[in-house]
Amino acid sequence: MGKAGDLDGALDVYRQSLLENNDYWTKDAMKKIQKQKDDAAKKEYLDDEKSDEAKARGNELLKKTDFPGALKEYDEALRRNPNNIAVYANRSNCYVKLMDVARALEDANHCLKLDKTFIKGHIRKAQAHGLAKEHHKAQDAW
Repeated sequence: MGKAGDLDGALDVYRQSLLENNDYWTKDAMKKIQKQKDDAAKKEYLDDEKSDEAKARGNELLKKTDFPGALKEYDEALRRNPNNIAVYANRSNCYVKLMDVARALEDANHCLKLDKTFIKGHIRKAQAHGLAKEHHKAQDAW
């Protein structure tokens, strides 16, 4: 008999039952348990301190113009803390440097969604619109 909260054990039992009877309800229950397990893993992964460390590494790589390396560190920082507004601004800056307008705008807009008064978010948005030759939109962002 398994213990309560043993998601791996529950998944094993469902997998074994599928060998005998492959039905929709069992598959649906397995998907729900897998989602619970994935959500728990994401929660365990959150760590503000490690997010700040990854951000600092990304900033160093950005200064060295290693934009792809900086993006990897910023992605890690956001996995550790998805509400770190400064990381979105920095990642948007990387995308501007790489001339990826769509992703730069997405991150700039995410900054502004988290805090409408965040100045760097407006700056990054203006830079991205300027890169796209959308000068009227860049003017509005400034």
